[in-house]
Amino acid sequence: MEKFNFDGLLQFIKEQETVAATKYGYNFNILSEQCGTIVENSHTNILMRILQYKNRYGYVLLEDFISLAGFDICIADREVMFRTEYQGEVNSQGRIDGLIWQKDNFAIIVENKINHAGNQKGQIARYVETVVNDSIAEKDRIFVVFLTRDGLEMPDKDSQEYLQECGICKSIGDEEVSGPRYFACSYREHIYNWLRDAVQPMILQKDVVMNAGIIQYVDYLDGMLGHQAVGNAMLQASEKWFDDNVKMPKDVAEQNALLYNIYRELSLSVPAGS
Repeated sequence: MEKFNFDGLLQFIKEQETVAATKYGYNFNILSEQCGTIVENSHTNILMRILQYKNRYGYVLLEDFISLAGFDICIADREVMFRTEYQGEVNSQGRIDGLIWQKDNFAIIVENKINHAGNQKGQIARYVETVVNDSIAEKDRIFVVFLTRDGLEMPDKDSQEYLQECGICKSIGDEEVSGPRYFACSYREHIYNWLRDAVQPMILQKDVVMNAGIIQYVDYLDGMLGHQAVGNAMLQASEKWFDDNVKMPKDVAEQNALLYNIYRELSLSVPAGS
């Protein structure tokens, strides 16, 4: 196996960091630095806090999200309740990621699968029963938001059939689940664009911390979804460098050995904490 040019790779990485800092500016995201990968519960907490935002015009972000989902909900001029990890008080049927409701009006169940958590059998069906058992909303006023990263996942078969029986969904199957009270929502297609194009312009200037939080979260999603120009540019440059400088062996075992050696040498070359 040919000796790999680690010095050349390290030099290339330093050059790319200089190019990125010059062309795109210095990037600092407190979420990326502190959390690395944000767990699903934290993504739900962030969304729920955003939806709770209220100014003199009311729950403007919740109203806009309801419009995005296409739900037939009119928020009355009274308090809306927001809970995360709701377990229920009467015959609990599981822990609901997010629950939004207004007494005698509506309830929205939020199930978050952004990090590809597996489905449990009858999971969403149990959540609907929890809401009914706790007298939060009648079954015909319960809505479901099924959140995924890319829109590729959907509830389990048992839940789909139950949601269809309740009228929450009209169409179910392997390809698509849809209906008047069901929103197949993805971070890539819906949440990212909604935060950037709708939410940011609606935040009042005086709410400085809220504005800063939205900017940081949008930037975090930018990186997670592969939207960031700097990340894409560096990825393309890296692919070209490897094509030009690395002769991959044909044997799979030798390929794996080479890649492991590259990873190990890079790990040893990068100072701790960088």
